[in-house]
This record gives sequence, C-alpha cells and structure tokens, in this order.
Amino acid sequence: MSLLVSTDTSLEPLMPPYPVQRFTVEQYLEIAAAEVLGDERVELLEGWIVPKMVRNSLHDGTVDLIEQLLHKLLADGWYARSQKALVSEDSVPEPDVAIVRGTPRDYFSKHPQGSDVAVAIEVAVSSINRDRRKASIYARAGVAAYWIVNLQDRCVEVFDSLLSNDGKAQYSRQRVLKDEERLEITLDGRECSLTCNQVLPEPVSGS
Repeated sequence: MSLLVSTDTSLEPLMPPYPVQRFTVEQYLEIAAAEVLGDERVELLEGWIVPKMVRNSLHDGTVDLIEQLLHKLLADGWYARSQKALVSEDSVPEPDVAIVRGTPRDYFSKHPQGSDVAVAIEVAVSSINRDRRKASIYARAGVAAYWIVNLQDRCVEVFDSLLSNDGKAQYSRQRVLKDEERLEITLDGRECSLTCNQVLPEPVSGS
C-alpha cells in the first residue's frame, strides 16, 4: 500500500559559532581537483562542504545489490554509477547509486548533470532525515526521480513527478512503497521496474 512520505525539513542544521564560507560548484571542483581535502569523504550540498555519513556493511551490501540488479535491468544507453558526483547549480552530491544516461566514456571530462540522471538513490541506515532533505537538492538539479531505500523501516520512499513552482523545481508526488510494490523506471519512454523486496536485504530472523 502506498503512503505519503513525511518530508518535514523544519529542523535546521546547527551552525558553528565562527565565520563559515559557502563555496560555488566551480570552487568546490577546483578544491577537489587539487586534492586539498585529501581522503576526506565529503560532498557539496547547497554550497556547504559536508562530510558524508560513515558507511557500514549493511549499507555497502545494499548498494552493491542495487547496482547488480540495475546492471541486469538497464537498456543500452543507460548505466548505474555508484557514489560518484553529479553537478547542479549549487551542489555536488554523490548519490549511493544513480541511473545515468550514456556510457562511462561520456564522463571522462565532465560530471553528469541532473538532466542526465533518471533516478538518484540513497541508502539510509541512520541518515534518513538527511536523505529526505536531499530531495529538494535533487529536484532543483532536475533529477527525474529520487528513491530513499530506508533500511530501518524496510521501505522505499519515492519522490517523482517534477514540477516547477514559481521557477523552483520540486517533486509533486511522494510515496512510501513496500514489499512487492513496484519501483518504476522510465528510460527514454521505456518502462522497467523492480520490487521493493528486490532492493532490500533479507529481514533479520525474528524481526
């Protein structure tokens, strides 16, 4: 049964008690190219350089599972990228998985933009509130659909049907799908799908 997703973003992030600086996408990419940040796992969200959440085996295994499923499902002209940058006007997020138009050769000298992405997917173990806030970032980037694979509640939160409201893009449809409900993907007019159970790990015995 489909349910509406609660997307309350009223909780504001804590701000440090000292001056901070927002960065443009161009500045962030220059910093990344110069390897100033070393091995730090970060992404640019709405102009802020923020650390990525610490991953565990459940998270990484689920990402691998989704990638494997998509490799078998996707038609020519589309492929799955894992934890790699996509560029928007003010952000450079790195979704856990993205279904991207083209081939890897198309992105040797540039990152994909939101319009190149059919679905961005985040896997949430303990990061659900942060991942829900990302819905507005992916919408403004022009990503057609956004899924949050919610491992705690064993469901997939789906954001799609992009609309522009006073020049601001947002997802007009938000649902919670479970069990054998289908996650639909549209690629150049071609429909394909997975079930929620396919992208979720098996439940722990006794849970």
